[in-house]
Amino acid sequence: MQSERPAWLAQWCPVWCSGDHDGQELLDDRRHQSVAHWWPELVRRRQVLPSGEVRRVVVPTEMSVIAVQQIGERQPWVALTTDSELVELTPEGARRLLHELADVLTRMEDADDG
Repeated sequence: MQSERPAWLAQWCPVWCSGDHDGQELLDDRRHQSVAHWWPELVRRRQVLPSGEVRRVVVPTEMSVIAVQQIGERQPWVALTTDSELVELTPEGARRLLHELADVLTRMEDADDG
């Protein structure tokens, strides 16, 4: 449950912001953030052993895509996040990623049909 608007929040939230600014006492934590919808996923990570051998390991995790904007910044970002990783893209970069993902998936499906 969200509390009243904090005193440090001088501007209104963007329409996509969840409005929950609890726990954002530190300057670096202060941001607008959309609601996170998490889904379970498997990711493959590269692991370099002390011997120099490279292994790829599959790790279960949860992922979410959210909109974020630090307080005082004009640029919102689209973040792909897990419990331990965060990649932030400009909205244009996220649109490009969406296009590229669709293109790769279409080519993969076409290859399966052939």
